[in-house]
Amino acid sequence: MINSSYKKERQSKMKKINIYVGNVNCTAGSGYGNTELMPLVEDIFPKNTNIPDIVILNEFYKYKDYQDFQAYFLNKEYTVAVNPLKKNGFNDVFVAISSRLDLDIETVEYATQDKDRISPDYTSVILRNKKNEKLAIVGVRIRSYKNLDYKGNAFEFKALLSFIKKLRKSGITQIMVAGDF
Repeated sequence: MINSSYKKERQSKMKKINIYVGNVNCTAGSGYGNTELMPLVEDIFPKNTNIPDIVILNEFYKYKDYQDFQAYFLNKEYTVAVNPLKKNGFNDVFVAISSRLDLDIETVEYATQDKDRISPDYTSVILRNKKNEKLAIVGVRIRSYKNLDYKGNAFEFKALLSFIKKLRKSGITQIMVAGDF
C-alpha cells in the first residue's frame, strides 16, 4: 500500500507540460487556401490562456512567411525543429520546444523520404533533463488513403511502431506521440 502523503508529495513534484497540437490541414499552402503562416500564431497563442511548452503542427508547409513565423517562436525563446531539407510544397511536421521546460535537446530526427508511402511524416525531438532522464516528443502524420478500413495505412503504422520500439531500445521510457492519425 502506498502512503497517501507520499503519493501527494510525489504528485506535487510532477511538472505540468502544456502542449498545443494542431493540424494545419494544408491550409498554409499547396493551393488549398492561405499561403501565410503568421495567422496561425493567434490560434497557438490566444490571449488569456496558458502558453504552450511544446507546439506540434502537422501537415505543415514552409511558405513565404516561414522566416517570420520561425522568428516569432525564436523571439519567444523556443527551439524550432522542422526538416531543413524539405522545401515549400512538401508536407512536414513542425515542433517547437520552449526554453521554460529547462530541458536540453539531445537529438532531432526527421522522416527522410517525402513520398515513399513507407514511413509517416514525423519530427522527433529527444529531450534530456539534469538527471539525464530522457523524453521523446514525436510529432507524426499518417497519410490518408481515403479508405474506411485503413489497410492502405498499415505500413505507416508499422513504421511508426518500429520507430517507437527503436526509441525504447535506446533507453527512452517517456515517449509522447502526437499528431494526425
